[in-house]
Amino acid sequence: LSPVQVNDPQITGESKAGADFSTLVYPPIGLEEDELLRYLQTSLIDTDRWGTGTARSVHEFAEELVKGEATLQKMPNGQVKRIVDVVIVKLVRRGAQDVLVELEETVKDSRQDLRRLPAVKRRSDEHQF
Repeated sequence: LSPVQVNDPQITGESKAGADFSTLVYPPIGLEEDELLRYLQTSLIDTDRWGTGTARSVHEFAEELVKGEATLQKMPNGQVKRIVDVVIVKLVRRGAQDVLVELEETVKDSRQDLRRLPAVKRRSDEHQF
């Protein structure tokens, strides 16, 4: 950075509060919330219900993209799809038929029944090794 850039108040060396980023991996590419909202709207994606009930907000979706937990892909027909790799874990108690399951999830004081195997989104910079 030049001396002028170092003193620019728009440039900071600190992350946003609560941001979960690693400096040990390639930085994912994402959009700021307002840019993402414009892109979704020009792609004819209705975001009116986003952020209500258990639905994630545009802000949370933007964070998901920046963290590399999902990507957006424009299909040949112009449709935009969210691409997510999910890792599912099946834990079975040895000598029994007991299986660990995730019963429910609470988001913003709303509960959603899941009754599924535990799962997490795989970041694009992660692999099985």
